Amino acid sequence: ENELFGAVPGAHSTAHKQISGKIETAEGGTLFLDEIAELSNESQAKLLQLLQTRHYFPLGSSKPVPANIRLISATNIALEEAMSEGRFREDLFYRLQVLPIELPALSQRKEDLPLLANGFVERACQQHSIKNLEISRSALIAISLAEWPGNVRQLAHSMEAATIRAAGEGTSV
Repeated sequence: ENELFGAVPGAHSTAHKQISGKIETAEGGTLFLDEIAELSNESQAKLLQLLQTRHYFPLGSSKPVPANIRLISATNIALEEAMSEGRFREDLFYRLQVLPIELPALSQRKEDLPLLANGFVERACQQHSIKNLEISRSALIAISLAEWPGNVRQLAHSMEAATIRAAGEGTSV
């Protein structure tokens, strides 16, 4: 809650001064909440209040703070199932369902793999000051056969590791 809503001095043992939360930082812009299903029930209730009233309360404050934000959230679990188990608020679920975008697992989007893999290799080359490397045909075949249970994050890290190894060995990825 502290990270999301901020806190006033004295709100808790480490709040020695005003703490800005993510909502305050996103003022006038977009706040992205990854893994929204991991929020506590109390934080879910406060987030619902923010979405309904466009105001929130920093921890330890009795004064509402206006918020002008756009909210985008993501999760990798089925929220309908979490609702039926009482782990996610139904009213928050429907409040968030303004423009739902379902992204299938990477294993269901095999046609995206070459483009993503090449992009991750290009980014790894830039980040690590490596001359541009290309992915070999055999590597692309191996990439297309893999399941990628960690989805895009796993692919990105694998391509970064492969790029660093290939640069060290003087070969293609």
